[in-house]
Amino acid sequence: MKIAMANDHAGYALKLEIAEWLRGQGHEVEDLGTHDELACDLPDFIYPAALAVAHGDVDRGIFVDGVGYGSAM
Repeated sequence: MKIAMANDHAGYALKLEIAEWLRGQGHEVEDLGTHDELACDLPDFIYPAALAVAHGDVDRGIFVDGVGYGSAM
């Protein structure tokens, strides 16, 4: 399965852990950022990942942020 992942600065470390586990299970992970813990705007990363799911470029999307509310929107 091909999975898009995206996060904000607060979700960076957890995203790395999840991505590593998914790859270990044989899944392909497309990391759409962010790629560090510097403050950022969540929609800059979640929106492209959501579009990748909607367009069928990936099978699923996993979005990780500090609170969960932003990803749910």
